[in-house]
Amino acid sequence: MNRIQELLDKYQTLGECVILNINWLHYGTTIELVFDYVWDDDGKIRTDLEQEDRITLRFRLVQEFHLKNALNSSMVLEPQEMNWGINEIARIKLVENDNMLRPYASLPKEFHHIAILWERGDQRRIDIVFSEFDIIRHGIKNM
Repeated sequence: MNRIQELLDKYQTLGECVILNINWLHYGTTIELVFDYVWDDDGKIRTDLEQEDRITLRFRLVQEFHLKNALNSSMVLEPQEMNWGINEIARIKLVENDNMLRPYASLPKEFHHIAILWERGDQRRIDIVFSEFDIIRHGIKNM
């Protein structure tokens, strides 16, 4: 199994987790997505959700970053009504053998494509094409 998929599986593909922040580093070639991780060590939703358990996905040598928000009419008319729930993702999926990777096949490093998906399927998503990947677990932070 692919190392990236193993890491994602270890962390429940971050399903039900909330994106807290996106950080652009190293001249835009490194992107960090910071999540509130909602799972406990037994694979169940934590009971102490009032505390953040931060986890960072770090993508290095990023070639592409695409965000599709799919805002609906009420979101556009009343953006102040949006809350944290809009950033709760369904899962992160490793996409293999797709068209987004072809332009980078001749480079000296292997590239990968991750899709961050919401409940509404492809309507809202983030796609990232990158070469190197890490997950950093920060732990519980009192809010």
